[in-house]
Amino acid sequence: MPISHPLAALLLQTNPLLPHLTPLEHLALYSALYGINSAGYGSDGVRAQAGKAAALLPVEASTVAARCSLPVELFHRPAGLLSGGSQRKLSLAIALLGSPQLLLLDEPSAGLDPPARRDMCDAINMALRGWSSPRKDGSSGGGGASSAPAIVLTTHYAEEAMALCDMVGVLEDGTLLASGPPEQVPQRLRAVRPGHYLADPEEWGAVLTSLLG
Repeated sequence: MPISHPLAALLLQTNPLLPHLTPLEHLALYSALYGINSAGYGSDGVRAQAGKAAALLPVEASTVAARCSLPVELFHRPAGLLSGGSQRKLSLAIALLGSPQLLLLDEPSAGLDPPARRDMCDAINMALRGWSSPRKDGSSGGGGASSAPAIVLTTHYAEEAMALCDMVGVLEDGTLLASGPPEQVPQRLRAVRPGHYLADPEEWGAVLTSLLG
């Protein structure tokens, strides 16, 4: 069965997981839906770190799970019993599994502690470099711009937007206040219409504090 690559994948702010299925079963299910059925450890060092449980999954699925820092000891635990952070990691792994051309991420780090947020940002950065689904020869899914997905990210963490995005937009009540390269957004926000509360740096909420630097 040929591998099916979706045009788009969505990571919702809430985790759309089946509570009685384990991470292993989720990854196996989505691998089957995408026609991914390669087996064996292969030569990927990241997959080797995933442990014996990963032998039950296609190489693509276990590699994505490992790079999303999903602990192997949780592979057999029902998703409904996982912590919020582990559910986020599993949801991101599922979104990345099919190597989508467009990846929509709605607050992917919501509910994560700072170390887990860093892991999440690392996984997203790797997706931008096109690693998300290794080829059957064991190599990565590309690494060049042609294989990396386009990513649309929403976040309340300004530092994430600055670190991950080539273009940043600031929305308020459905209105785009400013947009542009990350380094230009603070100046454009300061130039917001006279009298608007965002024109006063002291009124900027914690979400935008780091943008003002």
